[in-house]
Order: sequence, then C-alpha cells, then structure tokens
Amino acid sequence: MKIKDKRYRQLTYFMFALPAVLFVAVFMLYPVLMNVVYSFTDWNGISDAVHFVGLLNYQKILESGELGIVIRNTLLFGILYLPILNAVSLLLACLVKASGRSAGFTRSFFTSRVCLRPRSWVISGVCCMIQTMASSIKYCKA
Repeated sequence: MKIKDKRYRQLTYFMFALPAVLFVAVFMLYPVLMNVVYSFTDWNGISDAVHFVGLLNYQKILESGELGIVIRNTLLFGILYLPILNAVSLLLACLVKASGRSAGFTRSFFTSRVCLRPRSWVISGVCCMIQTMASSIKYCKA
C-alpha cells in the first residue's frame, strides 16, 4: 500500500510540474534552439527563402570589428543599468510597503497608473481615429 501511495505522490508532483516544464520548453527553449538554427542561414525573418550558409554569419561578425563594441555595450548595460534598476525598484517597493504619511499617496499613485492605463489606451485610440478622420475630410472636395 505504501508503494502505491508513493507512486501516486510522485505522479501528482509530476502533473503539477508539467505545465511549468511545457511553458519553459515552448516559450524559452524552442525560440533559443530556432535562433541557433537560423544563425546558420541567410533568412531575413520575413521572406520564405531560407538558405543554409554555415558559419559565414559568424565569420562576418568576427571580421566586421563591431564585436568589441557590442561586448562593451552589453557589459556596460549589465554592470551599470541593471544594479541601478534593481536599487530603484527596491526603493519604490519599500515606499509602497512603508507605513506613514506618504504611504497612502505612494500606493494611490502606483495604483492609479495601473487603473488608468486602459482608459488612456481608449482615449488615445479615439484621438487617433478622430485625427485620421479629420485629415481625410480635409482633402475631400465637395
């Protein structure tokens, strides 16, 4: 009886983990693998024509001289921007979590931005529609 319970528990754990594993496989591993495959082709991302070029793309990258600039920019991004972004995010989280006079203002400020965002999409969409209609009417001759 204990062996059956153990198998049932293991199956339960597996079934709970399966959606996460599938999500990672479909939305993370598959695109990475396809990028590796497409790096050996001359596909531009739009056309249907895909031709295998082998290591020619990598040879072009090494010969172009831009690789050093790309590596430098990536390192600067990782060393400077990401810690600053994390520090600001931590500060804002502490402000939202804090209690005191400014806590209510801070919470309402961040909540109002989230609540008003869909309304701003509608307003900007209506404004664009009106502008498009007005510009098309302006060129019409009566």
